[in-house]
Amino acid sequence: DRAQREFSNFLKAYQAYQSAQMERWRGSLAVVTGASSGIGAAVCEALLGHGVNVVGVARSADAMEKLAAGWSEQHPGARFSPFPCDLSDTAQVDSLMQRVKEAHGDASILVNNAGMTRPTSLLQGSTADWSHMLAVNLLAATALSRDFLAALHARKAEQGHVLNIASLSAHRVPVAMDTGPSFAERNGHFYSATKFALRAVADGTRLELRALGSPARVTNISPGLVDTPFHASLTTPGQAGRPGVAGVRMLQPGDVADAVVFALTAPQRMQVDDVLVRPTDQRL
Repeated sequence: DRAQREFSNFLKAYQAYQSAQMERWRGSLAVVTGASSGIGAAVCEALLGHGVNVVGVARSADAMEKLAAGWSEQHPGARFSPFPCDLSDTAQVDSLMQRVKEAHGDASILVNNAGMTRPTSLLQGSTADWSHMLAVNLLAATALSRDFLAALHARKAEQGHVLNIASLSAHRVPVAMDTGPSFAERNGHFYSATKFALRAVADGTRLELRALGSPARVTNISPGLVDTPFHASLTTPGQAGRPGVAGVRMLQPGDVADAVVFALTAPQRMQVDDVLVRPTDQRL
């Protein structure tokens, strides 16, 4: 009917506009962490589709090699290069951007997607678990952003973008629907703390960039429930599932990748600070 035709025409026009805006990134290099599955893999594919070369960072080289084989045929105009790295290892993180530069050239886009959580409470949790979450969710993203932005500034790049895949848990401490024995473990309160901290780092980084007169931009993408393997880590043996997940039509990884592309297509005069997206059915 008429409404469907009008929406279809609008969608085509928007897609054409988006493709035109992404042209300025064509042929550039993006580094995407957590690239072997879920949101990271979706972001890689979206960027490849717009002609952006991608270095995918993850622990699993095999998983990325399988993705690369398929993408080389689907996206012949761009290159995907797997780059194994353990982001919980400080030495590997501190050398990563330099090693990427030596192998693939200068990067213009950094997507800090890698993240992890453990079912641990604040009152009885393990210091080792907290340290691991801090290392991957916060310290790795901060260190990679530091090195990426320093390289941009040194070569006087006219554009550059850091995109952090944060979480709705960066904006509110999640509360479960029950208060049973596993209440605290189910909520991921320390995970939430790492994501709050990532937002603070992003705000501080923007302030420091403006003080330098840098054109680089920093964006947080904060999704709610997404249908990825990550959610398997939110349950413990014997749990039927995390409260609040049952009956929710979760976001798909491609939805988050679309938000990344949206931020990249914003005109240079426009700083997209935070993009919050959640399933329509998600209450909290």
